[in-house]
Amino acid sequence: MWFTKLAPLRSLGTMEKLSILKDGVNNDKRQRYTLSKFFSPQETGAIMKAASIVVSRSGINTVSELIVLQKPALLIPIPKTSANEQVENAMFFEKIKGLEKWWNRKI
Repeated sequence: MWFTKLAPLRSLGTMEKLSILKDGVNNDKRQRYTLSKFFSPQETGAIMKAASIVVSRSGINTVSELIVLQKPALLIPIPKTSANEQVENAMFFEKIKGLEKWWNRKI
């Protein structure tokens, strides 16, 4: 299953653009994709539990849940936060899970 969380929306029309993209994939894949502006904490936990891999920012709550659930993840820290906490959280996850860091690469 694929899930997309869009909160906060950065530009008007984002949901519409993603809906168009979702409608363009074949029916089998479309049924496995859930698009929402917001997921409740309970939904987020269930989604993470069901996921094979999680792609996310590296907030401490997310990192903690990933560790507890023992999920592989691609973490994308927010660069240049005031206390650099997202990078530190990703580094902690890397240490616990023995993963590789890629955040210095430009995409």
